Amino acid sequence: MQLKPDNSNLKSTDRSGQGARSAMPAVKTDSLPRAQIQLPEADIEAIKSITRKRDPDLAYSISISSLALLIRHNSLVYRQAAAWALGIRGEAETASILATALNPRENWMVKREIVNSLGLKLCQTSIDALKPALKDNSHCVRVAAAKSLGKLKASSAKTELASLVKDDSEPIVRGAAIKALADIERAEQLAQRQNTNSETGSCSQ
Repeated sequence: MQLKPDNSNLKSTDRSGQGARSAMPAVKTDSLPRAQIQLPEADIEAIKSITRKRDPDLAYSISISSLALLIRHNSLVYRQAAAWALGIRGEAETASILATALNPRENWMVKREIVNSLGLKLCQTSIDALKPALKDNSHCVRVAAAKSLGKLKASSAKTELASLVKDDSEPIVRGAAIKALADIERAEQLAQRQNTNSETGSCSQ
């Protein structure tokens, strides 16, 4: 099912019932403070290339420290590309960088990219960051968060996912949460069978 365009960071009414927001500028798409970032020219060229083509080799051509800066860059497309590259890299520190960048005031497209990348790194930091994203103003981010928690087989998120199934106004979000719960349940059942077989010494043909 194709996601609808999401304008929750533009002129819209948020989920808390507050009034409409004014449209954001085209480049700086949120009200977060952005640092003036100085990077090697090679890193800038690499991130430009990633915005045109998501090549995993390019993700490894930029240092983690540079990606941590680029995810705070003024350019929305650079932030998206950096979030994607951090997910591809998957080193231990990438989950913390992504979790820190997952600010509710960030543009929804960047948040979705961050959430997708967190779903590639199985650790408690990722799960802890993804749970609040289930309540994001953007339905696209909520869908991505549910899918990522399903990929991670995050048993600790079952309560939050069940609440999404019950309460979310968007059918596509509820569907993603239902699938995530099913994925988690299958993983738990498989783990239980494996534990039982190990304890009894049985083997499957």
